[in-house]
Amino acid sequence: MPLMFPKSRTLCVVLVLASWQPVVAADHVIDDFEGGGTTWRSDNASVIESNSNTAAKAGTGGMMWRFKPDGVNQYGNSVEGRFDRIVLGEKKFLVMDVFANGALRGRIGCQILNGEAEINMGDIHSQALEGQWVTVSLPIPEEASEADGLRLFFDGSAYLTTEPFECYIDNIRFSETEAAAEINPAAAEPVGPRAEVFSQLPLEQQMSLRLRSAAKPLSERVNPYSTPMYYPQWGGSSPDGTQRSDIQEAILREFAELGMTKIHFNWYPEGVGTETINFTMSEQSKVGIKELARLSKEAGLKIGLRLDPPYERATEFDAPGKDPAVSFWISHPRNPENKIKDFCQWIKDVLTLFDGQVDYVILGDEMGDSNRGGKEDWSAEDYMNFLKPCVQAVREVAPDVKVSGYAASSSRFKEILELVKVGYGNVANAVAFN
Repeated sequence: MPLMFPKSRTLCVVLVLASWQPVVAADHVIDDFEGGGTTWRSDNASVIESNSNTAAKAGTGGMMWRFKPDGVNQYGNSVEGRFDRIVLGEKKFLVMDVFANGALRGRIGCQILNGEAEINMGDIHSQALEGQWVTVSLPIPEEASEADGLRLFFDGSAYLTTEPFECYIDNIRFSETEAAAEINPAAAEPVGPRAEVFSQLPLEQQMSLRLRSAAKPLSERVNPYSTPMYYPQWGGSSPDGTQRSDIQEAILREFAELGMTKIHFNWYPEGVGTETINFTMSEQSKVGIKELARLSKEAGLKIGLRLDPPYERATEFDAPGKDPAVSFWISHPRNPENKIKDFCQWIKDVLTLFDGQVDYVILGDEMGDSNRGGKEDWSAEDYMNFLKPCVQAVREVAPDVKVSGYAASSSRFKEILELVKVGYGNVANAVAFN
Protein backbone atom coordinates (compact mmCIF):
# COMPACT_ATOMS: atom_id res chain seq x y z
CA MET A 1 0.00 0.00 0.00
CA PRO A 2 1.29 3.49 -0.80
CA LEU A 3 1.51 4.51 2.86
CA MET A 4 3.89 1.65 3.60
CA PHE A 5 7.52 2.34 2.91
CA PRO A 6 9.94 -0.48 1.99
CA LYS A 7 12.89 -1.24 4.25
CA SER A 8 16.09 -2.59 2.76
CA ARG A 9 19.05 -4.08 4.58
CA THR A 10 22.09 -5.44 2.77
CA LEU A 11 24.75 -7.27 4.69
CA CYS A 12 27.77 -9.14 3.35
CA VAL A 13 29.08 -11.71 5.77
CA VAL A 14 31.80 -14.34 5.80
CA LEU A 15 30.69 -17.62 7.37
CA VAL A 16 33.25 -19.92 8.95
CA LEU A 17 32.53 -23.60 9.60
CA ALA A 18 34.24 -24.86 12.72
CA SER A 19 34.23 -27.85 15.00
CA TRP A 20 33.53 -27.22 18.67
CA GLN A 21 35.99 -24.74 20.19
CA PRO A 22 36.43 -23.97 23.91
CA VAL A 23 35.69 -20.60 25.52
CA VAL A 24 38.88 -18.54 25.98
CA ALA A 25 39.70 -15.97 28.65
CA ALA A 26 39.35 -12.95 26.33
CA ASP A 27 35.76 -13.87 25.44
CA HIS A 28 32.84 -11.93 26.95
CA VAL A 29 30.42 -14.72 27.88
CA ILE A 30 26.79 -13.72 27.37
CA ASP A 31 25.32 -16.97 28.65
CA ASP A 32 26.74 -20.39 29.49
CA PHE A 33 23.33 -21.40 30.89
CA GLU A 34 24.77 -22.24 34.27
CA GLY A 35 22.50 -19.74 36.02
CA GLY A 36 23.86 -16.50 34.50
CA GLY A 37 22.25 -13.08 34.23
CA THR A 38 20.72 -13.29 30.75
CA THR A 39 16.91 -13.33 30.62
CA TRP A 40 15.42 -15.33 27.73
CA ARG A 41 11.86 -15.31 26.41
CA SER A 42 10.23 -17.05 23.44
CA ASP A 43 7.45 -16.29 20.97
CA ASN A 44 4.27 -18.35 20.92
CA ALA A 45 5.57 -20.92 18.39
CA SER A 46 8.86 -21.51 20.20
CA VAL A 47 9.57 -23.28 23.48
CA ILE A 48 12.83 -22.94 25.40
CA GLU A 49 14.44 -24.52 28.42
CA SER A 50 17.33 -22.25 29.31
CA ASN A 51 18.99 -24.60 31.80
CA SER A 52 18.64 -27.98 30.13
CA ASN A 53 21.06 -30.82 30.87
CA THR A 54 20.21 -32.34 27.49
CA ALA A 55 21.27 -29.17 25.65
CA ALA A 56 24.60 -28.68 27.44
CA LYS A 57 27.85 -28.74 25.47
CA ALA A 58 29.94 -27.96 28.52
CA GLY A 59 28.97 -27.82 32.18
CA THR A 60 25.50 -28.85 33.24
CA GLY A 61 23.24 -26.46 31.33
CA GLY A 62 22.42 -25.29 27.81
CA MET A 63 19.36 -23.87 26.03
CA MET A 64 16.99 -26.27 24.33
CA TRP A 65 15.03 -24.36 21.66
CA ARG A 66 12.11 -26.11 20.02
CA PHE A 67 10.15 -24.61 17.13
CA LYS A 68 6.53 -25.81 16.92
CA PRO A 69 5.33 -25.07 13.37
CA ASP A 70 1.60 -25.19 12.76
CA GLY A 71 1.90 -25.91 9.04
CA VAL A 72 0.65 -22.44 8.08
CA ASN A 73 2.14 -19.53 10.02
CA GLN A 74 5.77 -18.55 9.47
CA TYR A 75 5.89 -16.20 12.45
CA GLY A 76 6.06 -16.54 16.24
CA ASN A 77 9.36 -18.35 15.94
CA SER A 78 12.02 -16.30 17.76
CA VAL A 79 13.76 -16.36 21.12
CA GLU A 80 15.24 -13.26 22.69
CA GLY A 81 17.83 -12.83 25.43
CA ARG A 82 18.51 -9.55 27.24
CA PHE A 83 21.57 -8.69 29.31
CA ASP A 84 23.38 -5.63 30.68
CA ARG A 85 24.57 -3.38 27.85
CA ILE A 86 28.18 -3.93 26.82
CA VAL A 87 30.53 -1.98 24.56
CA LEU A 88 31.73 -4.39 21.89
CA GLY A 89 35.04 -2.62 21.24
CA GLU A 90 37.51 -5.22 19.98
CA LYS A 91 34.93 -8.00 20.00
CA LYS A 92 34.54 -8.87 16.32
CA PHE A 93 32.60 -12.16 16.44
CA LEU A 94 29.50 -13.58 18.06
CA VAL A 95 30.34 -17.20 18.85
CA MET A 96 28.07 -19.97 20.11
CA ASP A 97 28.00 -23.76 20.25
CA VAL A 98 25.10 -25.21 18.26
CA PHE A 99 23.67 -28.73 17.95
CA ALA A 100 20.94 -29.24 15.32
CA ASN A 101 18.69 -32.02 16.56
CA GLY A 102 16.75 -32.46 13.31
CA ALA A 103 16.78 -31.64 9.60
CA LEU A 104 18.11 -28.18 8.73
CA ARG A 105 15.50 -27.18 6.15
CA GLY A 106 16.02 -23.44 6.03
CA ARG A 107 17.20 -20.26 7.65
CA ILE A 108 18.06 -19.85 11.31
CA GLY A 109 18.98 -16.21 11.70
CA CYS A 110 20.46 -13.93 14.34
CA GLN A 111 20.21 -10.27 15.32
CA ILE A 112 22.15 -8.12 17.79
CA LEU A 113 19.84 -5.90 19.85
CA ASN A 114 20.69 -2.49 21.30
CA GLY A 115 17.66 -0.91 22.89
CA GLU A 116 15.08 -0.74 20.08
CA ALA A 117 17.72 -1.19 17.35
CA GLU A 118 17.94 -4.53 15.54
CA ILE A 119 21.12 -5.33 13.58
CA ASN A 120 21.05 -8.30 11.23
CA MET A 121 23.93 -10.75 11.35
CA GLY A 122 24.89 -13.85 9.41
CA ASP A 123 22.86 -17.05 9.56
CA ILE A 124 23.41 -19.93 11.96
CA HIS A 125 22.02 -22.76 9.83
CA SER A 126 24.68 -22.49 7.12
CA GLN A 127 27.36 -23.40 9.66
CA ALA A 128 25.42 -25.86 11.80
CA LEU A 129 25.50 -29.61 11.21
CA GLU A 130 22.76 -32.10 11.96
CA GLY A 131 23.47 -34.36 14.90
CA GLN A 132 26.73 -32.85 16.17
CA TRP A 133 28.08 -29.86 18.06
CA VAL A 134 29.60 -27.08 15.96
CA THR A 135 31.07 -23.75 17.06
CA VAL A 136 29.38 -21.08 14.94
CA SER A 137 31.18 -17.76 14.38
CA LEU A 138 29.23 -14.76 13.08
CA PRO A 139 31.12 -11.54 12.20
CA ILE A 140 29.74 -8.54 14.10
CA PRO A 141 28.63 -5.75 11.69
CA GLU A 142 30.52 -2.47 11.98
CA GLU A 143 27.37 -0.57 12.98
CA ALA A 144 27.03 -2.72 16.12
CA SER A 145 29.10 -0.80 18.69
CA GLU A 146 27.03 -1.82 21.74
CA ALA A 147 24.64 -4.64 22.58
CA ASP A 148 22.11 -5.47 25.27
CA GLY A 149 20.39 -8.43 23.66
CA LEU A 150 20.29 -11.17 21.04
CA ARG A 151 17.44 -12.54 18.96
CA LEU A 152 17.53 -15.94 17.24
CA PHE A 153 14.78 -16.90 14.81
CA PHE A 154 13.64 -19.57 12.38
CA ASP A 155 12.36 -18.81 8.88
CA GLY A 156 9.04 -20.49 9.60
CA SER A 157 8.18 -20.80 5.90
CA ALA A 158 10.96 -23.38 5.58
CA TYR A 159 9.82 -25.38 8.62
CA LEU A 160 6.11 -25.66 7.88
CA THR A 161 5.72 -29.36 8.62
CA THR A 162 4.08 -30.13 11.95
CA GLU A 163 7.25 -31.88 13.19
CA PRO A 164 8.96 -29.90 15.97
CA PHE A 165 12.58 -28.92 15.29
CA GLU A 166 15.11 -28.58 18.09
CA CYS A 167 18.36 -26.67 18.42
CA TYR A 168 20.67 -26.82 21.41
CA ILE A 169 22.59 -23.62 22.15
CA ASP A 170 25.43 -23.23 24.66
CA ASN A 171 28.29 -20.85 25.53
CA ILE A 172 27.12 -17.72 23.72
CA ARG A 173 29.95 -15.17 23.79
CA PHE A 174 31.46 -12.16 22.06
CA SER A 175 35.02 -12.86 20.97
CA GLU A 176 37.95 -11.01 19.45
CA THR A 177 38.70 -13.94 17.14
CA GLU A 178 36.62 -16.36 15.11
CA ALA A 179 36.59 -20.05 15.93
CA ALA A 180 39.42 -21.79 14.09
CA ALA A 181 38.15 -23.92 11.22
CA GLU A 182 38.88 -27.62 11.19
CA ILE A 183 38.75 -29.46 7.89
CA ASN A 184 37.96 -33.15 7.76
CA PRO A 185 40.89 -34.64 5.76
CA ALA A 186 38.63 -37.27 4.19
CA ALA A 187 36.20 -34.59 3.02
CA ALA A 188 39.08 -32.61 1.50
CA GLU A 189 40.17 -35.42 -0.80
CA PRO A 190 39.37 -34.61 -4.46
CA VAL A 191 36.56 -36.58 -6.05
CA GLY A 192 37.08 -37.42 -9.74
CA PRO A 193 39.59 -35.85 -12.12
CA ARG A 194 40.91 -32.35 -11.45
CA ALA A 195 39.16 -29.70 -13.56
CA GLU A 196 41.23 -27.62 -15.96
CA VAL A 197 41.69 -23.91 -15.25
CA PHE A 198 39.59 -21.85 -17.70
CA SER A 199 42.41 -19.41 -18.52
CA GLN A 200 44.64 -22.34 -19.52
CA LEU A 201 42.17 -23.75 -22.06
CA PRO A 202 42.87 -23.16 -25.79
CA LEU A 203 41.54 -19.77 -26.92
CA GLU A 204 39.03 -21.40 -29.32
CA GLN A 205 37.59 -23.46 -26.48
CA GLN A 206 37.34 -20.41 -24.22
CA MET A 207 35.43 -18.51 -26.93
CA SER A 208 33.14 -21.47 -27.52
CA LEU A 209 32.30 -21.73 -23.81
CA ARG A 210 31.66 -17.99 -23.57
CA LEU A 211 29.28 -18.08 -26.53
CA ARG A 212 27.41 -21.10 -25.18
CA SER A 213 26.91 -19.41 -21.78
CA ALA A 214 26.13 -15.92 -23.10
CA ALA A 215 22.81 -14.30 -22.17
CA LYS A 216 20.05 -14.55 -24.75
CA PRO A 217 18.80 -11.42 -26.52
CA LEU A 218 16.07 -9.64 -24.57
CA SER A 219 13.41 -10.78 -27.03
CA GLU A 220 14.22 -14.44 -26.30
CA ARG A 221 14.37 -14.25 -22.52
CA VAL A 222 11.58 -15.45 -20.25
CA ASN A 223 11.97 -14.30 -16.67
CA PRO A 224 9.93 -12.41 -14.08
CA TYR A 225 10.54 -8.77 -13.32
CA SER A 226 13.47 -8.33 -11.03
CA THR A 227 13.58 -4.58 -10.56
CA PRO A 228 12.87 -2.74 -7.35
CA MET A 229 9.44 -1.13 -7.11
CA TYR A 230 9.56 1.55 -9.82
CA TYR A 231 8.68 5.08 -8.75
CA PRO A 232 7.45 7.73 -11.20
CA GLN A 233 9.81 10.46 -12.30
CA TRP A 234 7.22 13.19 -12.23
CA GLY A 235 5.35 15.14 -9.57
CA GLY A 236 6.30 14.48 -5.97
CA SER A 237 8.48 11.49 -6.89
CA SER A 238 10.89 13.39 -9.14
CA PRO A 239 13.82 15.37 -7.71
CA ASP A 240 12.38 18.76 -8.62
CA GLY A 241 8.65 18.00 -9.00
CA THR A 242 8.70 18.18 -12.81
CA GLN A 243 8.59 15.61 -15.59
CA ARG A 244 12.11 14.14 -15.74
CA SER A 245 12.22 11.99 -18.86
CA ASP A 246 16.02 12.05 -18.75
CA ILE A 247 16.12 10.29 -15.37
CA GLN A 248 13.34 7.94 -16.38
CA GLU A 249 15.18 6.95 -19.57
CA ALA A 250 18.48 6.39 -17.74
CA ILE A 251 16.82 4.13 -15.14
CA LEU A 252 15.00 2.05 -17.75
CA ARG A 253 18.11 1.71 -19.88
CA GLU A 254 20.11 0.42 -16.92
CA PHE A 255 17.35 -2.07 -16.06
CA ALA A 256 17.46 -3.40 -19.62
CA GLU A 257 21.26 -3.59 -19.67
CA LEU A 258 21.11 -5.68 -16.50
CA GLY A 259 19.01 -8.21 -18.41
CA MET A 260 15.64 -7.38 -16.91
CA THR A 261 12.55 -7.75 -19.06
CA LYS A 262 9.89 -6.06 -16.93
CA ILE A 263 9.43 -3.37 -14.31
CA HIS A 264 6.89 -3.39 -11.49
CA PHE A 265 4.90 -0.18 -11.16
CA ASN A 266 2.51 0.68 -8.33
CA TRP A 267 -0.26 3.18 -9.08
CA TYR A 268 -3.42 4.27 -7.28
CA PRO A 269 -6.08 7.00 -7.46
CA GLU A 270 -4.80 10.37 -6.37
CA GLY A 271 -5.61 11.30 -2.80
CA VAL A 272 -5.95 7.76 -1.41
CA GLY A 273 -5.72 7.75 2.36
CA THR A 274 -7.27 11.22 2.54
CA GLU A 275 -10.81 12.61 2.46
CA THR A 276 -10.42 13.80 -1.15
CA ILE A 277 -9.86 10.78 -3.40
CA ASN A 278 -9.77 11.80 -7.06
CA PHE A 279 -10.38 9.28 -9.86
CA THR A 280 -9.38 11.81 -12.52
CA MET A 281 -5.65 11.81 -13.16
CA SER A 282 -3.79 15.10 -13.33
CA GLU A 283 -2.34 16.18 -16.66
CA GLN A 284 1.13 15.77 -15.17
CA SER A 285 0.41 12.11 -14.36
CA LYS A 286 -1.03 11.47 -17.81
CA VAL A 287 2.09 12.85 -19.48
CA GLY A 288 4.32 10.94 -17.08
CA ILE A 289 2.61 7.60 -17.73
CA LYS A 290 2.76 8.10 -21.49
CA GLU A 291 6.47 8.84 -21.25
CA LEU A 292 7.03 5.77 -19.07
CA ALA A 293 5.21 3.62 -21.64
CA ARG A 294 7.19 5.10 -24.55
CA LEU A 295 10.58 4.80 -22.89
CA SER A 296 9.96 1.27 -21.59
CA LYS A 297 9.02 0.20 -25.11
CA GLU A 298 12.23 1.69 -26.50
CA ALA A 299 14.22 -0.17 -23.81
CA GLY A 300 12.49 -3.48 -24.59
CA LEU A 301 10.78 -3.65 -21.18
CA LYS A 302 7.22 -4.63 -20.36
CA ILE A 303 5.39 -3.18 -17.35
CA GLY A 304 3.68 -5.03 -14.52
CA LEU A 305 1.07 -2.94 -12.71
CA ARG A 306 -0.09 -3.13 -9.13
CA LEU A 307 -3.26 -1.05 -9.02
CA ASP A 308 -4.42 -0.32 -5.50
CA PRO A 309 -8.13 0.25 -4.86
CA PRO A 310 -9.10 3.41 -2.97
CA TYR A 311 -8.82 3.30 0.80
CA GLU A 312 -9.11 5.67 3.71
CA ARG A 313 -7.05 6.15 6.85
CA ALA A 314 -8.27 4.32 9.94
CA THR A 315 -6.44 6.23 12.66
CA GLU A 316 -8.43 4.54 15.42
CA PHE A 317 -6.53 1.33 14.62
CA ASP A 318 -3.04 2.87 14.54
CA ALA A 319 -0.51 1.10 16.77
CA PRO A 320 2.96 2.24 17.90
CA GLY A 321 5.71 0.96 15.64
CA LYS A 322 3.25 -0.26 13.00
CA ASP A 323 2.38 1.05 9.53
CA PRO A 324 -0.53 3.51 9.38
CA ALA A 325 -3.85 1.63 9.57
CA VAL A 326 -6.19 1.87 6.59
CA SER A 327 -9.72 0.81 5.69
CA PHE A 328 -10.91 -0.42 2.27
CA TRP A 329 -14.58 0.13 3.14
CA ILE A 330 -14.83 2.73 0.37
CA SER A 331 -14.09 -0.13 -2.10
CA HIS A 332 -16.21 -2.76 -0.34
CA PRO A 333 -19.09 -4.28 -2.34
CA ARG A 334 -21.28 -4.36 0.80
CA ASN A 335 -20.87 -0.61 1.22
CA PRO A 336 -23.88 0.99 -0.53
CA GLU A 337 -21.73 4.07 -1.23
CA ASN A 338 -18.70 2.17 -2.58
CA LYS A 339 -16.54 3.57 -5.38
CA ILE A 340 -16.04 0.36 -7.38
CA LYS A 341 -17.58 1.83 -10.53
CA ASP A 342 -15.28 4.87 -10.33
CA PHE A 343 -12.28 2.64 -9.72
CA CYS A 344 -13.12 0.49 -12.77
CA GLN A 345 -13.25 3.55 -15.02
CA TRP A 346 -9.92 4.70 -13.53
CA ILE A 347 -8.42 1.26 -14.38
CA LYS A 348 -9.47 1.65 -18.00
CA ASP A 349 -8.01 5.16 -18.14
CA VAL A 350 -4.65 3.94 -16.77
CA LEU A 351 -4.39 0.98 -19.16
CA THR A 352 -5.27 3.19 -22.11
CA LEU A 353 -2.37 5.51 -21.26
CA PHE A 354 0.08 2.59 -21.09
CA ASP A 355 -0.76 1.77 -24.72
CA GLY A 356 -0.14 -1.99 -24.83
CA GLN A 357 2.99 -2.02 -22.65
CA VAL A 358 1.36 -3.78 -19.68
CA ASP A 359 2.15 -7.47 -19.11
CA TYR A 360 0.11 -8.11 -15.96
CA VAL A 361 -2.16 -6.33 -13.47
CA ILE A 362 -2.40 -7.06 -9.73
CA LEU A 363 -5.54 -5.64 -8.14
CA GLY A 364 -4.63 -4.67 -4.59
CA ASP A 365 -2.11 -5.71 -1.97
CA GLU A 366 -2.54 -7.74 1.25
CA MET A 367 -6.15 -6.61 1.61
CA GLY A 368 -6.89 -9.46 4.01
CA ASP A 369 -4.49 -7.83 6.47
CA SER A 370 -7.05 -5.04 6.99
CA ASN A 371 -9.61 -7.45 8.52
CA ARG A 372 -10.18 -6.57 12.19
CA GLY A 373 -13.31 -8.51 13.09
CA GLY A 374 -15.85 -5.83 12.12
CA LYS A 375 -18.40 -5.03 9.41
CA GLU A 376 -15.63 -3.75 7.11
CA ASP A 377 -13.87 -7.15 6.93
CA TRP A 378 -13.48 -8.86 3.55
CA SER A 379 -14.65 -12.43 3.01
CA ALA A 380 -13.63 -14.42 -0.07
CA GLU A 381 -17.09 -13.75 -1.55
CA ASP A 382 -16.76 -10.02 -0.88
CA TYR A 383 -13.45 -9.80 -2.69
CA MET A 384 -14.78 -11.80 -5.65
CA ASN A 385 -17.68 -9.33 -5.96
CA PHE A 386 -15.09 -6.56 -6.07
CA LEU A 387 -12.74 -8.43 -8.42
CA LYS A 388 -15.21 -9.37 -11.17
CA PRO A 389 -16.03 -5.84 -12.40
CA CYS A 390 -12.36 -4.82 -12.06
CA VAL A 391 -11.21 -7.73 -14.25
CA GLN A 392 -13.92 -6.88 -16.75
CA ALA A 393 -12.57 -3.31 -16.89
CA VAL A 394 -9.06 -4.66 -17.63
CA ARG A 395 -10.37 -6.99 -20.35
CA GLU A 396 -12.21 -4.18 -22.12
CA VAL A 397 -8.98 -2.26 -22.70
CA ALA A 398 -6.27 -4.96 -22.59
CA PRO A 399 -7.81 -8.40 -23.24
CA ASP A 400 -4.46 -10.26 -23.31
CA VAL A 401 -3.08 -8.91 -20.04
CA LYS A 402 -2.67 -11.39 -17.16
CA VAL A 403 -4.77 -10.41 -14.14
CA SER A 404 -4.25 -11.36 -10.51
CA GLY A 405 -6.24 -10.56 -7.42
CA TYR A 406 -4.54 -8.84 -4.51
CA ALA A 407 -1.08 -10.10 -3.56
CA ALA A 408 -1.37 -12.03 -0.31
CA SER A 409 1.40 -12.05 2.26
CA SER A 410 3.37 -15.28 2.37
CA SER A 411 1.93 -16.26 5.75
CA ARG A 412 -1.70 -15.91 4.54
CA PHE A 413 -1.77 -18.08 1.42
CA LYS A 414 -4.94 -19.74 2.73
CA GLU A 415 -6.78 -16.58 1.67
CA ILE A 416 -6.01 -17.47 -1.95
CA LEU A 417 -7.28 -21.02 -1.42
CA GLU A 418 -10.55 -19.58 -0.12
CA LEU A 419 -10.82 -17.41 -3.25
CA VAL A 420 -10.26 -20.47 -5.44
CA LYS A 421 -13.17 -22.21 -3.70
CA VAL A 422 -15.56 -19.41 -4.72
CA GLY A 423 -14.56 -19.26 -8.40
CA TYR A 424 -11.33 -17.26 -8.55
CA GLY A 425 -10.01 -19.42 -11.40
CA ASN A 426 -13.01 -18.48 -13.56
CA VAL A 427 -12.26 -14.76 -13.23
CA ALA A 428 -8.50 -14.19 -12.84
CA ASN A 429 -5.68 -16.01 -14.63
CA ALA A 430 -2.73 -15.34 -12.29
CA VAL A 431 -1.88 -15.38 -8.59
CA ALA A 432 0.49 -12.96 -6.84
CA PHE A 433 2.28 -13.46 -3.51
CA ASN A 434 4.52 -11.18 -1.48
